[in-house]
Amino acid sequence: MARHHYHIEVVSTFTPKKIETPKTSPKIYQKNLIPILLITIVVLGFYIASTLIPKKCSFTPASYCSKLEGDIKNLTSSTTPIFQSLFSSGRFYDESLSKLYTSLTRLDETLSEINGQAKIDPQIHQIVNQLILLSPSFSRLLAVNSQTSYLVLIQDPTELRSSGGYIDTLAYFTLTNTHITSSRFFSSSSLTASSPAPASWQKLTRQTNWQIRDANFNPDFPSGAKEISSLFTRSTSLPVDYVIALDLTTLEKLLDISGLGSQSLIPLYLKQLSQTGSNNLFLSSLVSSLVPRLSQLPPSSQMAVARFLLSRLQSRQIYLYPSIPSWDGSFTPPSCPTTNCFSDFLIPVENHLGPNKSSAFIIRSSSLSQTFSDRLVTYEYRLTLENTSTSSVWPAGTVKNYFQLFLPAATSIDSVNMPYSASRLSGFNLISLQIDIPPGKTQNLIVGYHQPLSQPLSQYLFSHLPQPGLLSLTFTHTLNFPDTWSVVTRQVPAVAQSSQLRYNVQNPNPYILELDINQ
Repeated sequence: MARHHYHIEVVSTFTPKKIETPKTSPKIYQKNLIPILLITIVVLGFYIASTLIPKKCSFTPASYCSKLEGDIKNLTSSTTPIFQSLFSSGRFYDESLSKLYTSLTRLDETLSEINGQAKIDPQIHQIVNQLILLSPSFSRLLAVNSQTSYLVLIQDPTELRSSGGYIDTLAYFTLTNTHITSSRFFSSSSLTASSPAPASWQKLTRQTNWQIRDANFNPDFPSGAKEISSLFTRSTSLPVDYVIALDLTTLEKLLDISGLGSQSLIPLYLKQLSQTGSNNLFLSSLVSSLVPRLSQLPPSSQMAVARFLLSRLQSRQIYLYPSIPSWDGSFTPPSCPTTNCFSDFLIPVENHLGPNKSSAFIIRSSSLSQTFSDRLVTYEYRLTLENTSTSSVWPAGTVKNYFQLFLPAATSIDSVNMPYSASRLSGFNLISLQIDIPPGKTQNLIVGYHQPLSQPLSQYLFSHLPQPGLLSLTFTHTLNFPDTWSVVTRQVPAVAQSSQLRYNVQNPNPYILELDINQ
């Protein structure tokens, strides 16, 4: 049976501000500035060769080793011309992308042959499959012999929203034949087009319409991206081909990795807010100065940036729409990689709807305790939200938190210690409630639920998928089994007893656990 291992990345922290009027950047983009987000596609060959596959392999039979090394060499050789042409002023040819697709396909076939006969990190196969799925879009993504427009949403996690935070700054780029030929920056407050808001938004905010800054309320990013691009085009008459969501925690880490300077943006941002009351100027100057500086990095630094961005796409900290399902931010129940598997999950979503920036003061910790029996799994979920602010003066104050908990459709709710509403969506059982946390106060949510087991467990996959932009997160996962069960896991637990496993997670990236169970 093929086993799948999931790697957990570690995240960091950030902050934002607002712009007053649309601005067109100067000629700094006219030269050979490549779209740094898109290098993640091109850098895949180097990423696999240097990081995921060791130079020395010991497969049985030994022919797999030489075949795999040959496939990696072909992938690297087909990637190099693409990488070089992005830095040149010459013409980019579709033939280069065809060679890349052929190399990816060959590597995929070799990995399929090896699978089950030799130990190799399944993340390699996953990424290769994802790039093959994305390959029909390579030409459009890179604007090969054409023009493509990108709308980048810079989101402020001190006002948390489903896709990463309040939409503060919007960066609009036009690519022509793989090079950025124009760029503009907008404040979300300067874009006034509106559309009817969904009933849930109207009930929470008493607003019948919403604007761009509100439209990432939906945890399904493709739905929000369509709405945002439509409102943006109505406001500016500019077409949008792709929408990218990027939060300030990612920007802060990007500054650090690229060597452009590391600083804690949130305290700086909140200090400026409290002194000036201005929102957009901070982010406007940050983003408009960051992009040209990225273009001037040496290739080795740009490669490091590309690897970082690829890892953020993998861990759902960056969304790219339209794209492949795992990168586009689509909101669907996690599925098992094999048919003989039981998928379980927990997906919390927060939207802070107050007029302040008090998300920056929230410390959150959560835990899930599961107890298995032959026919049933029972759960207790606990969430603690502490508002460390000591002031009610803006930008601090009471956190008005609209909290949603997405659970498997087969679950039944047993108890909730706060007023709530329950609903059924496609593939989900949804709990929704409002939690207000005044300065210096703590709120505790406790949810009990259960779901049946229709057949004996053999493979069990659990996913905890926090949203992008979280500034703090501690998650403890405890699993209790009957003494007669034998449980095998690849992840190292914090506590391992004959009938219990416990894991501690202290970063806001996805946590995915796979178990093999013999009952």
